[in-house]
Amino acid sequence: MSDYYTGLLVFTCVNIIVTAGLYLLIGGTGLVSFGQAGFLAIGAYTSGLLTTRLNWPFPLGLTGAIVFSMLVGVAIGYPTLKLRREYFALATMGVGEAIRALISALPNFTGGSVGLPGIPQKTTAWVVLLLTVVSIVLVRNYLKSKFGRNALAIKTDELAAKAIAVNVFAQKQIIFAITCGLSGLAGALLAHYITYIDPSMFDWNRSAELVTIVFVGGLGSLTGGVTAAIGVALLPEVLRFANEARFLVYSLVVLLVIIYRPGGLFGNYELSWQSLARIWRKLTGGARKEGAA
Repeated sequence: MSDYYTGLLVFTCVNIIVTAGLYLLIGGTGLVSFGQAGFLAIGAYTSGLLTTRLNWPFPLGLTGAIVFSMLVGVAIGYPTLKLRREYFALATMGVGEAIRALISALPNFTGGSVGLPGIPQKTTAWVVLLLTVVSIVLVRNYLKSKFGRNALAIKTDELAAKAIAVNVFAQKQIIFAITCGLSGLAGALLAHYITYIDPSMFDWNRSAELVTIVFVGGLGSLTGGVTAAIGVALLPEVLRFANEARFLVYSLVVLLVIIYRPGGLFGNYELSWQSLARIWRKLTGGARKEGAA
């Protein structure tokens, strides 16, 4: 695989991993985080510093990025998850910008606005594909578990969930920690592919783009989120012939989806092995009929 296609695959998978975590948060509890770029930065800088300054191996760097991102998520979630949904969204926006500002304010440790160079290039196509599949399976299985059903109850009616003895705060805290951990993993994979990171890569626009992916794909569909993440990563490349106009076309496509499909492209539809089998039977059955004719 050429460097161009490997890079495209890595950036697409990074989007998918973060989107899977955000889908768990938004689709599971109804909470929206506009600060996930900050946790991307935490994962990227944690793994980058561990591997460059302490010479940790790549797997331990990834593990450190996930664990530290989850710990920061728990620390931030303790006060913010007690807020109402709209205030939580505003709080996470501030947190994301605060993380970026803190990284810029520590030049002796993080490199500041100059950035952190020399990160070993360890992210390969197979590594990022494997971890992307693991992330999707983790989110899917969590939502189908008892904890996931409790989370969906919280999203539907928080007071009713409390009435049936669901620990609402603990459920939110766990899901937010998982979301932050997946963002940290994605950030670490990105850092170990491009080998250089700086705070400008993790601004609010990045957070807004990630939330947009979930809304475009469908709040009730992990399949939609994954599909939208792939589309958002590939669409600018498909429109590269349009030069600067491609960003306008990309924005227009997103706007049309929001207007005409407010529930997202997939709504609540979830692709499963059974649905894939039905599609395969229809395709192969149609091919056999054409052959017989």
